[in-house]
Amino acid sequence: MMRRAWDVGMRVLALTIDVPTGSRRNRAMRGGVALPFRFSRKVLLDLATHPAWALATARAGVPRVENYIPYANSANFAVVGKYMADLNKWGIDWDDLRRVRDLWKGRLVIKGVLDPGDAAGIVRLGADGIWVSNHGGRQLESAPAPIDVLADIRDAVGPAVKVLFDSGVRCGEDIVKAIALGADMVFCGRGFVYGTGAGGAAGAEKAFTILTDQTRRALIQIGCPSVAALTRGFLDERSLPPPLPAAARREAAPRVVGAK
Repeated sequence: MMRRAWDVGMRVLALTIDVPTGSRRNRAMRGGVALPFRFSRKVLLDLATHPAWALATARAGVPRVENYIPYANSANFAVVGKYMADLNKWGIDWDDLRRVRDLWKGRLVIKGVLDPGDAAGIVRLGADGIWVSNHGGRQLESAPAPIDVLADIRDAVGPAVKVLFDSGVRCGEDIVKAIALGADMVFCGRGFVYGTGAGGAAGAEKAFTILTDQTRRALIQIGCPSVAALTRGFLDERSLPPPLPAAARREAAPRVVGAK
């Protein structure tokens, strides 16, 4: 799959490490959401009360996981799902990261990092970026909030490493806070999913417009001339997590930066 991505022009690979196994999603279980899909009395009632959506979905056909079909030798969702589950090795270790780094010639970003020491170790292995994320809080309910560890991770990897951020971003003020704490890029997946679900492409554009306006207004309110000028000085220091001890910062500091 990495070779296919490279051949079509992709030059940045994001490797997700925080889904070593499927999580127990209580909300989905209460809502009756399961794979493979099964009809139930509730589902049939929902279809009957939303005929336009049901007909449009029927015309679109059964969802397909196209990336895996050539390997699973089937387009059947259950077959592909079992193939994907069989690939799971219950976690990625340092040797896996070294192998991916050796195989991928472009820039490498590791997604799902919440520990400053791990972030520094990943950079020492040659990663170009750290993606601070707890997968939107859906994987482990007791995982720390990414915003609480973002500043320490930025300190651990240094200013030269790109730091990406997601999880819990709902408005422009969240974007401002994340950048002030050290993020180079902030993702807001759920907002765009809601926008797209409500209004298609126009809904996604509307979500972007709302977030942009909120970010601009937040910058004006705090007296910051631009996103590029954001620093931790614009935040209330009483609300920040305590910094890493000096010894821990030295231990976490990366010795090698950049791809091989």
